[in-house]
Amino acid sequence: MSAALPTARQHPSPRANDLTSEVGEGEAVATGGLAVFAYKNFYKKDWHVVRTGEELQEIQRQAERTWFVYTFEPEMRSVHAGIMQTLELNFEPVCEFVGTLKSGDIHVCWSK
Repeated sequence: MSAALPTARQHPSPRANDLTSEVGEGEAVATGGLAVFAYKNFYKKDWHVVRTGEELQEIQRQAERTWFVYTFEPEMRSVHAGIMQTLELNFEPVCEFVGTLKSGDIHVCWSK
């Protein structure tokens, strides 16, 4: 794990925006669910957008390491169960940032 990324819950959540500086050559960053809107529209990140677990697995196959950023875990579990299953099987948590809304913590994982 990179020393620049926190290992505990931290605030403010926009630090998750700093992830791009941690991504190495041949690595990919993806996001899904409600996090897509913020990272595409506010932070202008050109990250992969996934809607299914299969799409996330495809990105994972093509990259040396895949990072995944999401928020609102209850929404992810109910609406994007396939992505969450892929995360549970193939990814491990890197860090978590405190969100400003209930259940809005930002989770950062990377492929095992």
